[in-house]
Amino acid sequence: MSIGQNIKEGIVKLLGELVLITAGVYLGIVASNWNEQHNETIKQKDFLKNLSMEIDSNQQKLQQSLAYREHVLKTSQELYHTLGKDRLQAGFWKSGGFQLISGWKGIYIPPLENSVYQSGLISNTLQGLDFETIHAIAQVYNYQEEYKLWTRTLIFDKVTNIDNRINTAEALSLFQPWADIIGVEKSLMRRYSSAKTQLQKKIKE
Repeated sequence: MSIGQNIKEGIVKLLGELVLITAGVYLGIVASNWNEQHNETIKQKDFLKNLSMEIDSNQQKLQQSLAYREHVLKTSQELYHTLGKDRLQAGFWKSGGFQLISGWKGIYIPPLENSVYQSGLISNTLQGLDFETIHAIAQVYNYQEEYKLWTRTLIFDKVTNIDNRINTAEALSLFQPWADIIGVEKSLMRRYSSAKTQLQKKIKE
């Protein structure tokens, strides 16, 4: 065998080994990327499942609040028309105070959670989702925070300011803004349902 043939065979052999090494490295990178993407997908789906459960829990709490608030508003409106003039003008506490309202359990501001949502922001899990899903999630939690501010202003601040100088008619009128809160709660309930639908759709993909 000539020297030229030996060199040619050596080059062919070397090229073959380089192809095998390159292919091995490429397949290793592809497998690594696939594994990383697969783990990221699992992480996202776990996050979405936990988020869906958090929203579902908040929705149940809000449903209880909504039912209670509708009852208190209706009762306060009925009392305003059924109590005599003397009792309406008398001091609220002398007339019976909150015992006038059947089933009174306090102002009840539901403890709505956002810990899963916050963890998604901190871990950047939200960033890997599509715009439609991110928008649905952000919208419901932003509205939830607005609701909390509304309840503090229209419920907590007003009702807790009832003192000995206020008469029954004035005290009962403080429950009228609860009608606005009921409207906000119903709107938040719809947003919860819409967000859960979007999350379940994403989880099933």
